[in-house]
Amino acid sequence: MNGLLLLAVRTWYRYQIITSFLVFAVGGVGMYRAVHRFKVRGSVAVLVTIIYMTIGWLPRWQSGSNFTGIGAALMPYGILVACDMFYDKEKPIHWIKLTILMTVALEVHLLTALMYMAFLVPAWLYAIIKRENKRGILLNTLKAVLLTIFLTVNTLLPLYWMSKTNNLAPTATMRMLENAVHLKHTTVAFHPFRILTHNLRASLTFWLAYTFIAQVIYAIWTREESKANVVVSLYGGF
Repeated sequence: MNGLLLLAVRTWYRYQIITSFLVFAVGGVGMYRAVHRFKVRGSVAVLVTIIYMTIGWLPRWQSGSNFTGIGAALMPYGILVACDMFYDKEKPIHWIKLTILMTVALEVHLLTALMYMAFLVPAWLYAIIKRENKRGILLNTLKAVLLTIFLTVNTLLPLYWMSKTNNLAPTATMRMLENAVHLKHTTVAFHPFRILTHNLRASLTFWLAYTFIAQVIYAIWTREESKANVVVSLYGGF
C-alpha cells in the first residue's frame, strides 16, 4: 500500500506530507472516539487527544518514518474494542472487530499487537467475570483467534522461520534503558507551555506524571461510581 501511494504522489516529499497527515488523523480521530466512549466531556477528550498526538510514539512517523508511529495511530481502536468488553452487556466480544484489529496490528507492527494483547486481557477478564453469557464470550474469542492466525500466517510463518534460520544478520542489540521514558523537570512559572511541549518520546515532565497519578487516586476514591474506571486506571498505572 505504501508503495502504491508513493507511486501515485511521485515524490518522497509529498508521500511524507500525505502519510504524516493520515497517521495523525487516524490516531487523533481514534483517540477522541475512544476517550469519548468512556463518557468523558468533549473538552477533556480533545485535551487527551492533543496530548496523545504530540507525545510518545505517534509523532515518530513524521520525524523518522518509524512504523511505531503507525502502530500508535492504530492503538486507540484497540481501546474501542476494550470499551465494548466493558460496556456492551449483550455482546461484549465483537469477534469481527477483534479479528480486524489484531490482523492489522500483526501485519503492520508486531510490538503493537503485543501491546493490544496487554490491555485487552484485563478487559476480557472483566467481561468474563461480569457478563452472564460466558460461553458466547469464549466462543467469539476462539473465532477471533483462529481467524486472525489464518489471516496473518503470511507474516507469522516467515517471522518464525527467519528467527530460527537467520545467521547472516542477527538482531541488533541495544540498551533498553536508553529507550525508556525518563521523568523531566520543567519550570512552569516561566514556561507554562512546557508542561506539554517537553513531553517527548524519551521524556515525560513531572507535571504530566502527576496528572496520571491523580487519575489513579481519583479512580480509587470514586471506585463505587465506576468499576471500569478503577480497572483501567490501576492497570494503566501499573
